[in-house]
Amino acid sequence: ACAASEEPAAEAPAPAPAAPTETEEEAPEEEPSLVLPELTTVRMANVAYFGPEYVAIDQGFDEKYNLNIEIIQAASLGVPGVQAVAAGQVETFQSVGFDAWFKSINAGVDLTGIISGQISGGDFDVYRYYVREDSGIEGPEDLVGKTMGIAAVGSYGDVPMDLYLTQAGLDPSDVTRIAVPPSEIPAALINGQIDVAAAFSNLYAVLDTTYEGQARSLFRDRDVLPVDEFVTAYGFSTQYIAENPAVIAAFVAAIKDGVAFIQENPEEAQEIISGVTGAPAEGLIIPAYPAGLCLDLTHLEDYRDVLIDLGYLPAGSLPGITSNFTNEYNDAC
Repeated sequence: ACAASEEPAAEAPAPAPAAPTETEEEAPEEEPSLVLPELTTVRMANVAYFGPEYVAIDQGFDEKYNLNIEIIQAASLGVPGVQAVAAGQVETFQSVGFDAWFKSINAGVDLTGIISGQISGGDFDVYRYYVREDSGIEGPEDLVGKTMGIAAVGSYGDVPMDLYLTQAGLDPSDVTRIAVPPSEIPAALINGQIDVAAAFSNLYAVLDTTYEGQARSLFRDRDVLPVDEFVTAYGFSTQYIAENPAVIAAFVAAIKDGVAFIQENPEEAQEIISGVTGAPAEGLIIPAYPAGLCLDLTHLEDYRDVLIDLGYLPAGSLPGITSNFTNEYNDAC
């Protein structure tokens, strides 16, 4: 009989990959990291205010992205703050109103706004205008020949006053403007050194608490603006943005974290800002912020036209202003 041949057994075929079941979920794609590869300092021109940058620094949100936001205190912002960016003295500035932007851009300064800041809304006004309780000033006609104290003559705080007067058929020059250090404005009003105080949030917190019964609000900025919301923006030079896009993205993330903290922890945020400004925490009103801190570019033309009407800008200025503002670095928009 012949013995059976011993041939090697054939290899079994590799099992086919199992088909995914309906209940299996694909692994989520990992978001790109916003953490910078090395610690980077961004200098910010700033006036003590209810700004999320202070909260971001206090809570370490800048460090979270390997960013160091360094505050450079300024006597005033507006156009000087914007020009400090153009001169390379700082990289950015505290959230600034569009009037300063437009005047600077019209003068040839190449800036780009990358994220919104505070807006008027709820109980928060960017500016309120106070008079003494016993002043007898009840309306715009009573302001003729009077003096207004403001942190920086020619800054945003002048615009609502100009609108308040012109809408009543008066001339903006009917009210004299003098520069007063912000911390001295409330006392200057009460002591009779000025007749009207142009007060941003931490100043009207003092007027409403420390000087309750001695001062009262005459009007708010949004009472006279062409839209309900006053719009602000943080910005950098266009060249800096082009050369440092990762820094811009990290900066936007840190400011947004600061705003989220303010909204989730209002009392703690008030204490942080009180420590910065010296204003009583209980009088500080939480700012309003646009959803996602997105810039509302539709408001730009309205503000430009107001500034042209008031003579802040020459007729025909800035036909393409939206080229100087972008939501490109804000993934919420």
